[in-house]
Amino acid sequence: MVLGTEVAIHAVEVKEFAPAISKMVPNGPCFSSDGLLYVIEQNRVLQYPAAEFFCKGADVAVNVVVPEGKLIATLEVSCHHTSRICGILRINQNGAEREVYATGMGDEIPVGEINRVTNAGQNFGFPWYGGGKTRTNEYKGEALRADIAFPEVEQSAHAAAGY
Repeated sequence: MVLGTEVAIHAVEVKEFAPAISKMVPNGPCFSSDGLLYVIEQNRVLQYPAAEFFCKGADVAVNVVVPEGKLIATLEVSCHHTSRICGILRINQNGAEREVYATGMGDEIPVGEINRVTNAGQNFGFPWYGGGKTRTNEYKGEALRADIAFPEVEQSAHAAAGY
């Protein structure tokens, strides 16, 4: 993403990717350096090898990296959002070595933010900050961590600019 640059893209047509595969709130598509497409869903991770070759047909190759219900705890699943985890999870390409990579990225408090994650263990302020540089009332009197990383960009709530 290049901030400050506008690009107009007009699609000739829009088709559903891999229509034969049932999906649950797909988001976070990403290509690995070796060309595999990963799609994170509400509570699973799928891998599409050679997605660019198989995207038009019903016979799409797909591997389950993390099966349904195993990515996040059942109590953390939200029917309206992909999850209620206030942070970033990181796993290997094969689904192993799941870890919480960063925490403190907000909840339902209205200021959206775009963060720059530069290393494991970063804290983006939640629950002391409810989004951006807005302090939460519940933790206003508590001492702050010295290592809080503030967002690169603040935006309106629920803008979903990262998707």
